[in-house]
Amino acid sequence: LSSLDPPDDPRGAHNLRNVDKNVVPGMEDKARPATGLGGMGRLLALDLDLNRLAHVPASLVVATDLGSLTLSRNRLSTLEELKVGLAKAKRLETLDVSKNTISLVPSSLAFLPALTSVDLSVNHLTDFPIGFTFCPQLRSLILRKNYIPTIPAEVGGLTELTTLEISHNLLRYVSADIHGCTALETLNLAHNVLRALPPSYGFASEILGRLTKLKRLDVSHNRLETLPADITSCHHIRYLSIEGNPFDLAPPLRAALVPPLGTLYISANRAQGMRAIGRKAPANSLLSFALEPP
Repeated sequence: LSSLDPPDDPRGAHNLRNVDKNVVPGMEDKARPATGLGGMGRLLALDLDLNRLAHVPASLVVATDLGSLTLSRNRLSTLEELKVGLAKAKRLETLDVSKNTISLVPSSLAFLPALTSVDLSVNHLTDFPIGFTFCPQLRSLILRKNYIPTIPAEVGGLTELTTLEISHNLLRYVSADIHGCTALETLNLAHNVLRALPPSYGFASEILGRLTKLKRLDVSHNRLETLPADITSCHHIRYLSIEGNPFDLAPPLRAALVPPLGTLYISANRAQGMRAIGRKAPANSLLSFALEPP
Protein backbone atom coordinates (compact mmCIF):
# COMPACT_ATOMS: atom_id res chain seq x y z
CA LEU A 1 0.00 0.00 0.00
CA SER A 2 1.18 3.50 -0.82
CA SER A 3 -1.67 5.22 1.03
CA LEU A 4 -4.88 4.47 2.86
CA ASP A 5 -7.01 5.41 -0.10
CA PRO A 6 -9.24 2.58 -1.37
CA PRO A 7 -7.80 0.33 -4.07
CA ASP A 8 -9.00 0.42 -7.68
CA ASP A 9 -11.23 -2.62 -7.13
CA PRO A 10 -13.68 -1.66 -4.32
CA ARG A 11 -14.54 -5.32 -3.77
CA GLY A 12 -10.98 -5.88 -2.55
CA ALA A 13 -11.34 -3.10 -0.03
CA HIS A 14 -14.53 -4.55 1.41
CA ASN A 15 -12.79 -7.90 1.95
CA LEU A 16 -9.62 -6.43 3.50
CA ARG A 17 -9.34 -7.47 7.14
CA ASN A 18 -5.84 -6.38 8.24
CA VAL A 19 -3.63 -3.43 7.34
CA ASP A 20 -0.03 -3.01 8.51
CA LYS A 21 1.42 0.13 7.00
CA ASN A 22 4.37 2.29 7.98
CA VAL A 23 4.96 5.77 6.62
CA VAL A 24 1.65 6.24 4.84
CA PRO A 25 2.12 9.24 2.54
CA GLY A 26 -0.01 12.19 3.53
CA MET A 27 -1.41 10.61 6.69
CA GLU A 28 0.36 13.23 8.79
CA ASP A 29 -1.86 15.80 7.09
CA LYS A 30 -5.10 16.20 9.04
CA ALA A 31 -7.01 17.34 5.97
CA ARG A 32 -6.49 14.13 4.04
CA PRO A 33 -7.64 11.16 6.17
CA ALA A 34 -11.35 11.78 5.62
CA THR A 35 -11.31 9.40 2.64
CA GLY A 36 -8.29 7.36 3.69
CA LEU A 37 -10.20 4.22 4.73
CA GLY A 38 -13.11 4.37 2.34
CA GLY A 39 -14.46 0.92 1.55
CA MET A 40 -12.67 -0.77 4.47
CA GLY A 41 -15.59 -1.17 6.81
CA ARG A 42 -14.70 -4.80 7.59
CA LEU A 43 -11.14 -4.01 8.70
CA LEU A 44 -10.22 -5.95 11.87
CA ALA A 45 -6.68 -4.75 12.59
CA LEU A 46 -4.83 -1.59 11.65
CA ASP A 47 -1.15 -0.95 12.44
CA LEU A 48 0.06 2.61 11.85
CA ASP A 49 3.18 2.33 14.00
CA LEU A 50 6.06 4.71 13.26
CA ASN A 51 4.32 7.16 10.96
CA ARG A 52 4.27 10.91 11.27
CA LEU A 53 0.69 11.14 12.48
CA ALA A 54 -0.10 14.25 14.48
CA HIS A 55 -3.81 13.44 14.60
CA VAL A 56 -6.02 10.38 14.91
CA PRO A 57 -7.33 9.76 11.36
CA ALA A 58 -10.99 10.77 11.14
CA SER A 59 -11.46 8.15 8.41
CA LEU A 60 -11.27 5.43 11.08
CA VAL A 61 -14.96 6.06 11.61
CA VAL A 62 -15.78 3.73 8.70
CA ALA A 63 -13.89 0.78 10.27
CA THR A 64 -16.81 -0.36 12.41
CA ASP A 65 -15.44 -3.91 12.83
CA LEU A 66 -12.00 -2.76 13.98
CA GLY A 67 -10.70 -4.91 16.83
CA SER A 68 -7.07 -3.77 17.11
CA LEU A 69 -5.53 -0.35 16.49
CA THR A 70 -1.84 0.53 16.78
CA LEU A 71 -0.81 4.18 16.66
CA SER A 72 2.47 3.89 18.52
CA ARG A 73 5.58 5.95 17.75
CA ASN A 74 3.81 8.87 16.12
CA ARG A 75 3.33 12.53 17.01
CA LEU A 76 -0.01 12.34 18.79
CA SER A 77 -0.47 14.79 21.65
CA THR A 78 -4.16 14.12 22.40
CA LEU A 79 -6.69 11.32 22.18
CA GLU A 80 -9.68 13.65 22.07
CA GLU A 81 -10.04 12.84 18.36
CA LEU A 82 -10.88 9.24 19.27
CA LYS A 83 -14.40 10.49 19.96
CA VAL A 84 -14.73 11.08 16.20
CA GLY A 85 -12.45 8.50 14.65
CA LEU A 86 -13.60 5.60 16.85
CA ALA A 87 -17.16 6.71 17.50
CA LYS A 88 -18.49 3.53 15.86
CA ALA A 89 -15.71 1.12 16.87
CA LYS A 90 -17.87 -0.84 19.29
CA ARG A 91 -15.72 -3.96 18.83
CA LEU A 92 -12.30 -2.41 19.45
CA GLU A 93 -10.43 -4.51 22.03
CA THR A 94 -6.79 -3.42 21.76
CA LEU A 95 -5.45 0.13 21.58
CA ASP A 96 -1.71 0.86 21.46
CA VAL A 97 -0.79 4.54 21.52
CA SER A 98 2.56 4.16 23.25
CA LYS A 99 5.60 6.33 22.54
CA ASN A 100 3.81 9.50 21.52
CA THR A 101 3.55 12.83 23.36
CA ILE A 102 -0.02 12.36 24.58
CA SER A 103 -1.06 14.57 27.47
CA LEU A 104 -4.85 14.67 26.96
CA VAL A 105 -7.32 11.76 27.18
CA PRO A 106 -11.13 12.10 26.86
CA SER A 107 -12.95 12.30 30.19
CA SER A 108 -14.98 9.27 29.14
CA LEU A 109 -14.30 6.47 26.67
CA ALA A 110 -17.62 4.75 27.21
CA PHE A 111 -17.98 4.71 23.41
CA LEU A 112 -15.41 1.85 23.43
CA PRO A 113 -17.35 -0.76 25.44
CA ALA A 114 -15.30 -3.77 24.25
CA LEU A 115 -11.86 -2.31 25.05
CA THR A 116 -9.74 -4.82 26.99
CA SER A 117 -6.13 -3.65 26.54
CA VAL A 118 -4.60 -0.16 26.44
CA ASP A 119 -0.93 0.78 26.15
CA LEU A 120 -0.24 4.44 26.94
CA SER A 121 3.35 3.97 28.00
CA VAL A 122 6.06 6.54 27.25
CA ASN A 123 3.82 9.57 26.87
CA HIS A 124 3.35 12.92 28.65
CA LEU A 125 0.39 12.16 30.92
CA THR A 126 0.31 14.25 34.09
CA ASP A 127 -2.95 12.76 35.38
CA PHE A 128 -4.35 9.25 35.61
CA PRO A 129 -6.53 8.75 32.49
CA ILE A 130 -9.86 8.27 34.26
CA GLY A 131 -11.63 8.17 30.90
CA PHE A 132 -10.69 4.50 30.67
CA THR A 133 -12.54 3.73 33.91
CA PHE A 134 -15.70 3.89 31.78
CA CYS A 135 -14.56 0.83 29.81
CA PRO A 136 -16.15 -2.05 31.77
CA GLN A 137 -14.16 -4.83 30.04
CA LEU A 138 -10.70 -3.27 30.45
CA ARG A 139 -8.20 -5.89 31.66
CA SER A 140 -4.79 -4.39 30.96
CA LEU A 141 -3.75 -0.76 31.42
CA ILE A 142 -0.09 0.09 30.74
CA LEU A 143 0.96 3.59 31.84
CA ARG A 144 4.71 3.10 32.24
CA LYS A 145 6.98 6.14 31.87
CA ASN A 146 4.61 9.06 32.25
CA TYR A 147 4.33 11.81 34.89
CA ILE A 148 1.30 10.60 36.86
CA PRO A 149 1.35 11.63 40.57
CA THR A 150 -1.71 9.78 41.91
CA ILE A 151 -3.98 6.81 41.30
CA PRO A 152 -7.44 8.28 42.01
CA ALA A 153 -10.55 6.74 43.55
CA GLU A 154 -12.08 6.21 40.11
CA VAL A 155 -9.71 3.28 39.53
CA GLY A 156 -11.95 1.20 41.78
CA GLY A 157 -14.48 1.01 38.96
CA LEU A 158 -12.16 -1.20 36.90
CA THR A 159 -13.52 -4.45 38.28
CA GLU A 160 -12.20 -6.57 35.37
CA LEU A 161 -8.67 -5.14 35.40
CA THR A 162 -6.00 -7.84 35.77
CA THR A 163 -2.85 -5.82 35.02
CA LEU A 164 -2.01 -2.27 36.08
CA GLU A 165 1.49 -1.18 35.07
CA ILE A 166 2.32 2.32 36.26
CA SER A 167 6.04 2.14 36.95
CA HIS A 168 8.45 5.00 36.23
CA ASN A 169 6.00 7.79 37.05
CA LEU A 170 5.79 10.34 39.87
CA LEU A 171 3.37 8.38 42.06
CA ARG A 172 3.15 9.54 45.64
CA TYR A 173 -0.39 8.38 46.43
CA VAL A 174 -2.56 5.36 45.64
CA SER A 175 -6.24 5.63 46.52
CA ALA A 176 -7.60 3.05 48.94
CA ASP A 177 -10.38 2.51 46.39
CA ILE A 178 -7.99 0.36 44.40
CA HIS A 179 -9.45 -2.52 46.44
CA GLY A 180 -12.36 -2.35 43.99
CA CYS A 181 -10.09 -3.86 41.31
CA THR A 182 -10.99 -7.33 42.52
CA ALA A 183 -9.66 -9.11 39.41
CA LEU A 184 -6.19 -7.53 39.69
CA GLU A 185 -3.35 -10.05 39.34
CA THR A 186 -0.33 -7.81 38.62
CA LEU A 187 0.30 -4.38 40.14
CA ASN A 188 3.54 -2.65 39.19
CA LEU A 189 4.25 0.56 41.10
CA ALA A 190 8.05 0.42 40.78
CA HIS A 191 10.27 3.47 40.32
CA ASN A 192 7.99 6.07 41.88
CA VAL A 193 8.09 8.17 45.07
CA LEU A 194 5.67 6.22 47.27
CA ARG A 195 6.34 6.39 51.00
CA ALA A 196 3.73 3.80 51.98
CA LEU A 197 1.74 0.96 50.52
CA PRO A 198 -2.01 1.55 50.24
CA PRO A 199 -3.59 2.45 52.56
CA SER A 200 -1.23 5.20 53.66
CA TYR A 201 -2.15 4.40 57.24
CA GLY A 202 -3.54 1.17 58.66
CA PHE A 203 -3.20 -2.49 57.79
CA ALA A 204 -2.40 -4.13 54.47
CA SER A 205 -5.34 -6.47 54.92
CA GLU A 206 -7.71 -3.50 54.54
CA ILE A 207 -6.66 -2.95 50.91
CA LEU A 208 -4.21 -5.55 49.61
CA GLY A 209 -6.03 -8.24 51.55
CA ARG A 210 -9.17 -7.61 49.48
CA LEU A 211 -7.28 -8.10 46.22
CA THR A 212 -7.45 -11.85 46.58
CA LYS A 213 -6.32 -12.52 42.99
CA LEU A 214 -3.21 -10.35 43.27
CA LYS A 215 -0.14 -12.48 42.51
CA ARG A 216 2.60 -9.94 41.73
CA LEU A 217 3.24 -6.68 43.56
CA ASP A 218 6.26 -4.59 42.61
CA VAL A 219 6.99 -1.54 44.77
CA SER A 220 10.74 -1.52 44.23
CA HIS A 221 12.71 1.70 43.97
CA ASN A 222 10.31 3.93 45.85
CA ARG A 223 10.72 5.70 49.20
CA LEU A 224 9.14 3.08 51.44
CA GLU A 225 10.49 3.15 54.97
CA THR A 226 8.49 0.25 56.34
CA LEU A 227 5.85 -2.33 55.47
CA PRO A 228 2.46 -2.97 57.10
CA ALA A 229 2.91 -5.42 59.95
CA ASP A 230 0.25 -7.72 58.52
CA ILE A 231 1.70 -7.89 54.98
CA THR A 232 2.36 -11.60 55.52
CA SER A 233 -1.36 -12.23 55.94
CA CYS A 234 -1.79 -11.55 52.21
CA HIS A 235 -1.00 -15.15 51.29
CA HIS A 236 -2.35 -14.75 47.77
CA ILE A 237 0.65 -12.56 46.81
CA ARG A 238 3.31 -14.83 45.28
CA TYR A 239 5.91 -12.24 44.32
CA LEU A 240 6.70 -9.04 46.20
CA SER A 241 9.57 -6.81 45.09
CA ILE A 242 10.66 -4.19 47.63
CA GLU A 243 14.29 -3.66 46.65
CA GLY A 244 15.78 -0.20 46.36
CA ASN A 245 13.77 1.31 49.23
CA PRO A 246 15.25 3.16 52.26
CA PHE A 247 13.97 0.76 54.91
CA ASP A 248 15.01 1.64 58.45
CA LEU A 249 14.09 -1.82 59.79
CA ALA A 250 11.74 -0.44 62.41
CA PRO A 251 10.08 -3.06 64.69
CA PRO A 252 6.91 -3.30 62.56
CA LEU A 253 9.04 -4.19 59.56
CA ARG A 254 11.00 -6.81 61.49
CA ALA A 255 7.76 -8.39 62.66
CA ALA A 256 6.38 -8.43 59.14
CA LEU A 257 9.41 -10.14 57.66
CA VAL A 258 9.79 -13.01 60.13
CA PRO A 259 9.86 -16.27 58.10
CA PRO A 260 8.29 -18.48 57.03
CA LEU A 261 6.01 -16.60 54.67
CA GLY A 262 4.48 -19.55 52.85
CA THR A 263 4.06 -18.85 49.15
CA LEU A 264 5.30 -15.26 49.28
CA TYR A 265 8.36 -14.47 47.15
CA ILE A 266 10.32 -11.40 48.14
CA SER A 267 13.01 -9.70 46.10
CA ALA A 268 14.91 -7.28 48.32
CA ASN A 269 18.51 -7.89 47.43
CA ARG A 270 19.45 -4.22 47.38
CA ALA A 271 17.21 -2.93 50.15
CA GLN A 272 19.19 -1.26 52.90
CA GLY A 273 19.82 -3.39 55.98
CA MET A 274 19.25 -6.68 54.18
CA ARG A 275 21.68 -9.19 52.76
CA ALA A 276 20.86 -11.60 49.98
CA ILE A 277 20.87 -15.32 50.68
CA GLY A 278 19.48 -16.35 47.32
CA ARG A 279 17.81 -14.88 44.26
CA LYS A 280 14.31 -16.11 45.05
CA ALA A 281 12.63 -18.31 47.56
CA PRO A 282 10.66 -21.27 46.20
CA ALA A 283 7.04 -21.72 47.20
CA ASN A 284 6.45 -22.71 50.83
CA SER A 285 9.97 -21.82 51.92
CA LEU A 286 11.81 -19.07 53.78
CA LEU A 287 12.58 -15.58 52.56
CA SER A 288 15.07 -14.91 49.79
CA PHE A 289 17.01 -12.58 52.11
CA ALA A 290 17.94 -12.23 55.75
CA LEU A 291 17.83 -9.19 58.01
CA GLU A 292 21.16 -7.83 59.13
CA PRO A 293 21.67 -7.73 62.91
CA PRO A 294 20.28 -4.54 64.48
